[in-house]
Amino acid sequence: MKASLVVAIAVFSCVARVAAQAAETQGAPVLVSTEWLTEHLNDEGLVVLHVGNEASYAEGHVPGARLVPVAAFAPERNGLSTEVPDAAAFDELLEAAGVSNGSRIVVYSATHPPQLAARLYLTLDYFGLGARSSLLDGGIRAWRAESRPVSTEAASAPRGSVDLRVRLGLVVDHDYVEQRLADATTSIMDARDTPFWTGAQINQQRAARAGRVPGARNVPFNTLVEDSGRLKDLDDLRAIFTRAGVAPGAPVVVYCHVGQQASLLFLAARLLGHQVRLYDGSYEDWSKRPELRVETGG
Repeated sequence: MKASLVVAIAVFSCVARVAAQAAETQGAPVLVSTEWLTEHLNDEGLVVLHVGNEASYAEGHVPGARLVPVAAFAPERNGLSTEVPDAAAFDELLEAAGVSNGSRIVVYSATHPPQLAARLYLTLDYFGLGARSSLLDGGIRAWRAESRPVSTEAASAPRGSVDLRVRLGLVVDHDYVEQRLADATTSIMDARDTPFWTGAQINQQRAARAGRVPGARNVPFNTLVEDSGRLKDLDDLRAIFTRAGVAPGAPVVVYCHVGQQASLLFLAARLLGHQVRLYDGSYEDWSKRPELRVETGG
């Protein structure tokens, strides 16, 4: 073989390797469209997860989607609601749904707004699967509105085999938040409806005191979504963050009542390029700690 051909093959191989590594690093997009899912629905290795209850699943789901109940990936732990699950339990859930190391995962919510699907996306990201996971923009709401096919039959799949790797720092606790109260470079964001943020209302089941984490910016989770079920476009999301006083690209920590609504805010922040973390205990945890100060008012 001529030396020039050997060099050419070596260069081509190197370029291909770099391209593959770049694609792997870039990972899957945070959102995929209904058009994309329609085109890829029969792809080998695709796993679609329907986040909801048995009734919503039986009423109609994306063909081939597997049911994932919220309690299975957001259980009560250590006296707090909607917490990150135990790794072994989450591994079992995913493998039973057919997820393997090579799977491409798409999640969607049976409800509107899609904070439940956002919570599953965040959990997948926390356990190292974010680069292969996306949320279906618009969920079943948009899917049905476009008269795309739905199924009422339970989908089955061969058991998968997946390795989980926790991403430390993605989920934080009250100590992390308290240490950043005086940090002007980090924005703490509250995804609850405004009356809870001001303290005019209190979640009797989940909060010991009315109010908010001091200095928290209020971006109610339901302001991030269109009536169609899709997230607002990037310009609109950016404007919402700017009005709340969040600087472009600033690190953010998001929270809500229990860490569910904040998952949608997490998703929006990720789309806008922020380094984002979830305070999973959220206000349920903060309000129960008498040593931690709360703030009220507009």
